[in-house]
Amino acid sequence: MSAIEETGTAGPAKSTRGGSRPSVGEATQALMYFPHLPYGDAVFAEIVAGDPHPPTLIEAGVGHSEERVLFLRVVWVPGHPGLGAGVRADGLTLRWSPVVGWSAHTLYDSRRLLIDELAAPTVLADAALHLCEHGLDCEWEPEDRLARWEFALELDIALVTFDERGPS
Repeated sequence: MSAIEETGTAGPAKSTRGGSRPSVGEATQALMYFPHLPYGDAVFAEIVAGDPHPPTLIEAGVGHSEERVLFLRVVWVPGHPGLGAGVRADGLTLRWSPVVGWSAHTLYDSRRLLIDELAAPTVLADAALHLCEHGLDCEWEPEDRLARWEFALELDIALVTFDERGPS
């Protein structure tokens, strides 16, 4: 996964050196600035586990407008073989931020996903499967709207700490 800090356009990327594990100090520093990385990893792993055509990429970062906002994006680019005919030309992106929760976007349309802000990765994998196949107009509903990631409480605390720390 890449971690990105945005200032209106894509900014510097941080990585874990081609998939190798960072040192304890690097990992601790990354989690201080990007506390949502473990959540993004869990969501991505769950989507990949159930999809023969996994997403093109996942991004995690901090966007800057008036305030810093953490984000995750899981992207299937236009023409991706995992996309159904109705959405293949426009691509699909699942977006998350702690401010608005999860939403799905194509080139010309968007849809808010009515699930917990820190939904269980299985819920997102199910949403991805349906939205990739049928597009944003499908009648997908989660089996359990309130299903949360098993480490949601820890992330909630980290998000509050992130907000209290302010701009770095």
